[in-house]
Amino acid sequence: MSSPSASPIPTSPDPSLLQQPSQGTNRQASHRPVIEEDPGISAVDIYDAVCSGKTAMVTVVDEWLDCYKRSRETGLLVLINFIVRSCGCKGVVSREMFDSMQNAEIIGTLTKEFNEESVNYPLCTPGPLLKRFKASLCEFARVLVHSCRNSLVYDEYLFPSLLALLTGLSDSQVRAFRHTSTLLAMKLMTGLAKAAMIVSVQLQTTQRQYDMENSKEAHDRAPDRLEELQLLENRGEVVSMMNGTFRGVFVHRYRDLLPEIRAACIEELGVWLRTNPEDFLNDGCLKYLGWTLYDKQSPVRLQCVLALQGLYREKDFIGRLEFFTSRFKERMLSMVLDKNPDVAVEVVNLLLLIQMNTEEGLREEECAHIYPLVYAAHRGLASAAGSFLYNRLKGVIADDNRENDKSDNTAFLQILISFYIQSEFHEHGAYLVDSLWSVAGSELRDWETMTTLLLQDTGEEQGLMYEEEEALIDLMMCAIRQAVQATPPVGRTQGKKVVTYKSDNFSTHTYSTSPVLLPSAVLLDLFSICQYLDLLLSQICDIVEKHTDVTVLEASAHLASTFRSDHYTFSSRAHLAFSQLLDGLTESLNTYLSDVLQVGEHVCEVCIQIDMFVFFPPQAFELLCDLLLLYSANSAHSESALNALVHLPSDSLRSEMASFLVDYIFDTEETELNVEGEEEMKITLLQKRRNQLAGYCKLVIYGVLDLAAATDVFKHYSKFFSDYGDIIKETLSRSKLISPVQSAKTVCLSLQQLYSEMLLEDPSRQDLGEIRELAKKLAMSFGIDLHRVRKPLMALHMDGVSFAFREPQEGEKQHPNVAFLEILSEFSFKLLQPDRAQLAVFLKTKCPSAALSWRPVRMYQRSLEARFSSKPREQEGGDAVSSHDTPVAKRKRTTAQGEMYAHVCTDTQHARKLCDTCRHPVSSL
Repeated sequence: MSSPSASPIPTSPDPSLLQQPSQGTNRQASHRPVIEEDPGISAVDIYDAVCSGKTAMVTVVDEWLDCYKRSRETGLLVLINFIVRSCGCKGVVSREMFDSMQNAEIIGTLTKEFNEESVNYPLCTPGPLLKRFKASLCEFARVLVHSCRNSLVYDEYLFPSLLALLTGLSDSQVRAFRHTSTLLAMKLMTGLAKAAMIVSVQLQTTQRQYDMENSKEAHDRAPDRLEELQLLENRGEVVSMMNGTFRGVFVHRYRDLLPEIRAACIEELGVWLRTNPEDFLNDGCLKYLGWTLYDKQSPVRLQCVLALQGLYREKDFIGRLEFFTSRFKERMLSMVLDKNPDVAVEVVNLLLLIQMNTEEGLREEECAHIYPLVYAAHRGLASAAGSFLYNRLKGVIADDNRENDKSDNTAFLQILISFYIQSEFHEHGAYLVDSLWSVAGSELRDWETMTTLLLQDTGEEQGLMYEEEEALIDLMMCAIRQAVQATPPVGRTQGKKVVTYKSDNFSTHTYSTSPVLLPSAVLLDLFSICQYLDLLLSQICDIVEKHTDVTVLEASAHLASTFRSDHYTFSSRAHLAFSQLLDGLTESLNTYLSDVLQVGEHVCEVCIQIDMFVFFPPQAFELLCDLLLLYSANSAHSESALNALVHLPSDSLRSEMASFLVDYIFDTEETELNVEGEEEMKITLLQKRRNQLAGYCKLVIYGVLDLAAATDVFKHYSKFFSDYGDIIKETLSRSKLISPVQSAKTVCLSLQQLYSEMLLEDPSRQDLGEIRELAKKLAMSFGIDLHRVRKPLMALHMDGVSFAFREPQEGEKQHPNVAFLEILSEFSFKLLQPDRAQLAVFLKTKCPSAALSWRPVRMYQRSLEARFSSKPREQEGGDAVSSHDTPVAKRKRTTAQGEMYAHVCTDTQHARKLCDTCRHPVSSL
């Protein structure tokens, strides 16, 4: 190899381009007179923008370029002072120093002014400021070269002067100068390497155009080759600057005492090799990567390995890397045991690229350095080794498939078994499975292929020997635990836990093949999971028999219901276990019940006298809802034998349940009187009431109660919206799915009942504000698809109009319900125009001619005539209450309980979270 001082970059073959001035550390002092000019942007401005990281670097560079174009000396001086400030030096290069002193003299002056007491400088400041400043500084250098790539790069002043200063600073004994200038020089050279590559592409294009001109007739050819000569000159200038920087900075700093400087040099070298292989991808540059593989600091070795990965990914580079591969392969193989696991992981990934992309790859004895790493404690290293092993095994399988017709998974499992046996780590199968899980998860979850291999006889072509069967069972058990538990082996860090439910297929194959697998004693391990299941079922049964807490029993019931689901193959076992539990509990109940009944009537009379049952109506209501649902007609659809058990609630029971809603759930007075109670007790009480209301709503939805029974719920929708709005809204939505027309009629009936109750309380009262507020909320529940709700809305309006003009009963005044039309007008904005016209005709048929001039009738007619207004105007009803007004009772509830129940969400999505502990959650509706 050539000496370190030799330039690895080939120069242009044009002799005229070799006469460029040397890019040394000295700069010719300018003898121009000093002219005071406004610099525009200052060094402090650039430094502040880089430190903050909030200003776009393109804007900063553009402002500096404007300054440079006005005066290149002034612009360069601003840039120099920015670099000095970025080094942490408080000194400033004045215009006099710039004009009269060489670079070495300027650096010496700055060194004397540097604060040596502080060991920190911007590039080594601890904390997030370091990453932000370094990233911004690198971005500034990149944008600077990018903005100048077509012009100022070739002005023979800016970049030669700048690189000369950086070269001098990189040789300074002050670490801050050396570190910052080296980083900037490397980043600038990266930009120059990209610019050189662009010029090379342009030069190739120009050469093709010149060749085309030569193919033409003499009188049609272009007269000269000025464009090609200009490109050659530009490339020569860039190559000259890269040569000077490479020799003056990189060659000395890649072996600097500071590991951060060495890492920066190697990182940028990798970029040069990838982006400009024409100039850099040769043995003269690759040798620096090879030498750095032996660096004592792991960050430097890591950057070197990452740079090599970028090269070996490109198959076009493989031919140029042959000598490097043969020279440093042994070192790379030894680095798989690097003391830094991050370096070892990347080395394994590098060797995988070499194995995949090079023609020779790695020999088997070389691969043996990597195979044992699948048992390493470090999860990342083991996974990388697993990927290498998987790729290697797949390569062997591909070669074997040319000779036989084995399936890929069968061949993979067989060769994996051989590897597992030969590795002599039979007690660590979990580590092998965990290492391969990310790349071979599908093969390791192929339970059908595994059981097929186990069922084959030894004498068959694909049959397994005893030792191979034992190894396969061990790997199979480890794969099952990995699929079900997703926990790493002991000593490996926990990654993201992802449970795969494909493991359920294992149960299917185990049960279907158990008669054949059982004779093999070694296969009994496969049924350890079944033993765990039996133990779990037994423990659940013990909990139910010993505990009386309602929460524990409900959780056990939910778990039992889950286990008995048909989605699981072990549901039959769970069904048997819980059936036996119920039989035992029933027997115990009969035993204790016979003892209680022997006590006699005296004890029952005493219990009634002390009124001990007054505390149980809410719980009794919940149990009643459950029993009515359990013994409903829907429960007997699947089993005709259950028809005898069907029990429908009587009319009196329906009335009692409706009364319970008013007395216990929608009781405003009790809520108002209990405002001084503890907050937790109020929340608990609200939870219980929500459970009871949800149980009643389920009876309506599942047909146990008629939809008309929902009126006792719907008419409280507005008043108790904060407490039960989500449940009532879900019930209203489900009722529309059952029967849209009947649901709309139920909504109308709810409003009619409220109106009638208002008249019963005070016949002279005409305050419809609260009822109209409810009507508005119910109207919004019909959605925005007006065509879909045409029939339901027509039915609602016809029922409302009929109710408004029904015949008065004995003792009533004429048409007492005509004011109901004001309430009904809240639904008119949902009507289509043809339906409005039809309802107008229907109104005239129902309404006496004398009543057409009454205010409610005129208001309803105007709501039907309006085409574009969404709702009738409030002011047309003289005593109508604004939609923003709140009834007195409602204001009291809001004031007393607004903060208390602020967390009770009114939309269905958030209500599900609140009802997680409810016996009747909203989702079960």
